[in-house]
Amino acid sequence: MPFSLDDSLELESFLYGIEGDSRGSDPKEKDFRTHLRDCLDDVQYEGTFSAFRHFSTYVNPGLCIDNYGSVGLPLATRDAEQIALICKQSPFGKGAQTIVDTSVRKTWELDCTGFQCQNPAWTAFLGFLVKRAMEDLGVQVPSRAEQYKLLLYEEGAFFKAHKDSEKVPGMFGTLVICLPSEHTGGEVLLVHGKEKRVLETAKSSKFDLSTLAWYSDVQHEVRPIVAGYRLVLTYNLVQDQGLPRQTAAMLDESHARLERLLRTWNEEFDYLDTLVYPLEHQYTEASLCLKSLKGHDAAKARYLQHLCPKNGVYWFLGRMTKQTEEDYEDEDETLSLDHIVTPGGEGIELNLDITREGILAKDLYKGRSADSEDEGEYTGNEGMNSTYRYHDTVLILLRKEQVISQFSIRQYQDIDSLRALFGLIREDRAAHPSEEMEKFGVNALRVILSKLVNNLSGNSRDNYGYSRYDYFGHGFPRKDQVRGNELRELFASVSDFCDTLGQADLVREALGKAMQDGSWSSSTDLVRVVSKQLGKDTRSGAQPAWDNWFSQTPREPTFKQVNDMQTSFNLVRSELPSSMIPSFDDWRGGKLQTLLHSVKSYSQDDILAILAIIPSIPPQCYFNVVLPTLVKGPPVALARFLSQLAANSSEDACSSAVIIKPTYEHVLHAAAQTLKISTDDFGRALSYSGYSYQDSKPKSTYLTDFLAILQKALTMHLDNEALRLLSEALPDLPGTDSSFWANWRPIFVFSEKLVASLEDQHHDSNVSATAASFIKTALQASAESLVGRRPVEPTDWKRTPQRTCTCGPCNLLTRFLVDRNQSVGRFTYPANTRKHLEDSLDYQDYKFDTEKPRSPYTLVVRKTNNEYRRLTEQWNSEVNAMQFQLRCLQDNIVKSSMSKSFGALVSLDQMLQIPSGQDAKSLKPVTAVAQNSRAIAPIAGVKRKAEIVDLTEDASD
Repeated sequence: MPFSLDDSLELESFLYGIEGDSRGSDPKEKDFRTHLRDCLDDVQYEGTFSAFRHFSTYVNPGLCIDNYGSVGLPLATRDAEQIALICKQSPFGKGAQTIVDTSVRKTWELDCTGFQCQNPAWTAFLGFLVKRAMEDLGVQVPSRAEQYKLLLYEEGAFFKAHKDSEKVPGMFGTLVICLPSEHTGGEVLLVHGKEKRVLETAKSSKFDLSTLAWYSDVQHEVRPIVAGYRLVLTYNLVQDQGLPRQTAAMLDESHARLERLLRTWNEEFDYLDTLVYPLEHQYTEASLCLKSLKGHDAAKARYLQHLCPKNGVYWFLGRMTKQTEEDYEDEDETLSLDHIVTPGGEGIELNLDITREGILAKDLYKGRSADSEDEGEYTGNEGMNSTYRYHDTVLILLRKEQVISQFSIRQYQDIDSLRALFGLIREDRAAHPSEEMEKFGVNALRVILSKLVNNLSGNSRDNYGYSRYDYFGHGFPRKDQVRGNELRELFASVSDFCDTLGQADLVREALGKAMQDGSWSSSTDLVRVVSKQLGKDTRSGAQPAWDNWFSQTPREPTFKQVNDMQTSFNLVRSELPSSMIPSFDDWRGGKLQTLLHSVKSYSQDDILAILAIIPSIPPQCYFNVVLPTLVKGPPVALARFLSQLAANSSEDACSSAVIIKPTYEHVLHAAAQTLKISTDDFGRALSYSGYSYQDSKPKSTYLTDFLAILQKALTMHLDNEALRLLSEALPDLPGTDSSFWANWRPIFVFSEKLVASLEDQHHDSNVSATAASFIKTALQASAESLVGRRPVEPTDWKRTPQRTCTCGPCNLLTRFLVDRNQSVGRFTYPANTRKHLEDSLDYQDYKFDTEKPRSPYTLVVRKTNNEYRRLTEQWNSEVNAMQFQLRCLQDNIVKSSMSKSFGALVSLDQMLQIPSGQDAKSLKPVTAVAQNSRAIAPIAGVKRKAEIVDLTEDASD
């Protein structure tokens, strides 16, 4: 419905209550929402005082001029010259007169009777062009376009500022169709009130068709043609005279109405956060954008698009869902907004709360059926509530300050939302440049840059950064770069936009804050952004102070952090102009050495970083600064470093001579004792050669690294260092009664690998002798320990309790187990107690029965000889396995160059031949009680006091 005078008076009265003398008492919030709702309800058509479009695809009108013939398009110079000869100078109106004056208007024209558009398809295409122009102008009544004249503008042609007169009854505007005719200049300048627009046809004039339209009460002028020809068809836009006259001023009244309400919102009701206006139609998520809206929905959206941004408000599209759960007594209602998009259809994440009061609609749900429903089900004695859902596509109005606040307070903001917000800022700047808009834009850009840097640095929900260490051609990338690339591209766009605004300091400010955290260099994406900015600054003539950009470094950095800084320096260097590189290289070298001096400790996590640092620093810095720190580090990390240093440089002869060999000489001479193996290292060792054994301890590569160090030392002919390593770093083995030997396989595997490390190496015989001595001692101790763990058949009924529970029933069970004479026990208890007792015993070693003469039932436990047989079987299996490994190891030694250093290995078969009169205890079993006291054997000459322990209590089952 059109905007009426009564509406205007009512709104003026409402606004006067806010802005007039009675400012002391605020109007009710409800009145404001009602006026805003009515304002949007009244919008059924929307437009502006002018419209401009260009078309790359169009229908050729088939222009034919009397006494000349068809005119081809694009317009040729020869045709233009002939048309000028046929045309006459265009007059203009001045009062009641029609005057020809080339100082006011210099144009050639031909009346509509002198030409025709002969292409039959042109009529339909013209109708399409007129319809689009009417929509853009917001024409609210039926209208048509009447052909008026053909105009030709040649070089120097123009038309000074004027307004169109009513050439025919009902005329309210003008449509100009600029046919393909190459020219420069000829811009159309339109002025309406305080607003000015410039419509340019020259850029697309060679091949495209353009349309221009405006209301008759809009002042316009055509600026001089600089070169070429501009050929246009003009049409009068006409309406029925009995309908309200369409003018730009009428649009102004409707626009002013909303603008006053939006200003009131910002000034008086800024506590109102979210307002939504339901649309007539439903739209899918995929199609939700301004271009896809239909009918009056599209008009209302264009209305907001024209007016909201320049009045401190952003508008969005979204889906609103009302959900109700009904039971017999009450109704629970929730409102939610989801899939929020900008007018362009870009998704934006906003955490918005909506209430009934924030919906600008009257009786939205009254008498309305639900769009979807979950019917309640009966469960037991009660039924589940029914759930009803009502879906609407809505226009969402938010004050700009609230949108920025939403982005500011959230630590994480996804890249799509940041891109969408940046798009809104750019559109604001292009469409509504003003001091107020620029101030808001600066604040918004500061927030966007802050969130982008936060994402780039990895301090958000998604870490898009990754680190890379490269040493001797080996790289170790992590994290895919897809989103990282998107973040960098968006940051570059924002940075360039800041440059155009003269706000480059915003970018430096955001990056500077991020670089105050010493870990910033661990994100390659952030480093690349900083590098680009430094390169941009230096190319623009700035002379950056390197320490100002890279002032924040950790007080006691790790090698990993130093390498991250080195990586960042290399990326920065790649972006610098060649003139700045020498200065940067000098600074970089000194900075890296300063950082390395500050490293106090390291771990295995730093090894890759150390390997990456070594090639980039002078050898003197490595030996004087880095290596002393490594030698003082934990043995596991030092061994890992030496092993990886050798492994990664096997093909680099220079690095071997300059770095690796001197490193081995120094470390093995000064710190061989530091690398000493402990017996715990065997428990954490990885399995070799197909062996596997279960161990809950974390696995270690220390033994592997130790053997690699030994082998590398021998390869480099460092026999003295290898001998020192074996003499000082092989482990001290415990006595054969130690539990260490229960898991003998790792020591066998280590011995096998030690033999392999020494095989085919030309080295001092003392090296082989030292290794052989250790291996023989270890194998002998392993065999002796295994022999000592042979199970001994028990001589009575005593068994070892397996649990430490001290409850009453368990205490009685323990008494039964340790009794040397009792083999059967009865326990009368409720079911749960009987289960508790049964679970405390190994089902393989006892037999269980339940007697049920009365309640509670009785659990019957019988001791057996199963444990002895089981342990004996396991022990025999261990003996066979050790015999096999001894034979394999003996074969390997015989085949190797070390055979002379070994005598005969231990004979396990010989050790197992125990004299019949020897006491088994002399073999020193590791845990004699645990291994040997659980088996049954008849006892000769011993009188048994009782075979059955009967323990009962009064209880019910």
